Amino acid sequence: MADSSTRFPGSGSLAQRLRKILYPELTDHEGEAIVVCLLAHLLVENSLNEILYGWLRLDAPDWADTPKTKDAQEKLWKSITKLDFAKKYSLIEPFFALQFPKIAPIPWAINDLRNDIFTGEPSKKPNSMTCLYPTTQP
Repeated sequence: MADSSTRFPGSGSLAQRLRKILYPELTDHEGEAIVVCLLAHLLVENSLNEILYGWLRLDAPDWADTPKTKDAQEKLWKSITKLDFAKKYSLIEPFFALQFPKIAPIPWAINDLRNDIFTGEPSKKPNSMTCLYPTTQP
């Protein structure tokens, strides 16, 4: 069995601290699953932020680097990061789905899982994880 220090950064002590603070009844494995979900959401949302920033930056005036330009770029970034996940992904999804139709639903599934974790109860939506693990009916 691998030492917990050799696993990914979210494992081990972070999962244990999360479990003890939020839900003492969770197992270490369940705590690690929550950490993985939250990290996945963070990575997806950061990618969305970067895509939107790059996309909008292409149409911005091409001024020389000045304090005003830097200020405008920082305001653009802050505006993007203040948008909620659904607004960000809704802008990108139509184009993403053209290129990657099978994995386009996955960011929604990750977001649903994150929401389930924060609310403490499953969403009312059909199981969004079916996009990750589709089941076939006989």
